[in-house]
Amino acid sequence: MPRSVKNNLKLVAAFYGVMIGFSAARTQRDVAPFIFALCDGADAALDVVTGKLLFGQLPANKRLLVNAWIEIHREELVASWNAGRLTGEFLKLDPLR
Repeated sequence: MPRSVKNNLKLVAAFYGVMIGFSAARTQRDVAPFIFALCDGADAALDVVTGKLLFGQLPANKRLLVNAWIEIHREELVASWNAGRLTGEFLKLDPLR
């Protein structure tokens, strides 16, 4: 992940060694909501609606955790994405427990 993305990452949750965030950079209107997941030097971007890996890699066990978390918080993630694109502020979400 480019350093500029890491510097602009707004964390929304952390669990089991995984940090989840949105890019604080304003995105185009037609871009689907996506999150960044960082863990143990690995990073990836995942589509919020489908859970599909957009780029990067995560260890398989962490990827399963992130996909489960996305499934649980999908509606909140979409709402946070929409609000954050306008304001630059994103909602904090409960971690996976």
